[in-house]
Amino acid sequence: MSVGVTVTNALKGKVCTSLYSALCGWAAGAVSFSGYALIVWRRLDDIDSVIGWTLPFVLAGWLFFFLPIVLVIDGRRRLFRFPEFMLVGAIVGLAAFMLLVGWWTSLWRQSYVYLVDAGVTGAVAGMVYSRMSTKASGEVTAGNGGSD
Repeated sequence: MSVGVTVTNALKGKVCTSLYSALCGWAAGAVSFSGYALIVWRRLDDIDSVIGWTLPFVLAGWLFFFLPIVLVIDGRRRLFRFPEFMLVGAIVGLAAFMLLVGWWTSLWRQSYVYLVDAGVTGAVAGMVYSRMSTKASGEVTAGNGGSD
């Protein structure tokens, strides 16, 4: 019985950690997009629409791309360590954006800020997941000497 409970708790932990990571990525993407809009366009008049419309796509990207990677690939692999998983997150974020949005709209051709936003979202999600899952497992990663 305890093996089943442990597996269930581990699965629930991966799902919750990856969802939290995706939401952190979404928040970072919103902040980076806002900064870009203020600096380049000198306005934030449609930021609420951008933030509102990106959330469903971030959640879809999490469900169809990020979560399967986290659940299928062994979390002890080097791929999940920092900074490697940050790069993986950026690539997954860009791929998810292009598959969920880019193929049916010309949004990404109008301004590359949307591609950068997808990359930032994925990179931050990957970083947060990597750091949280490493801390949870007690692994020592390069550069932290186990002091985290």
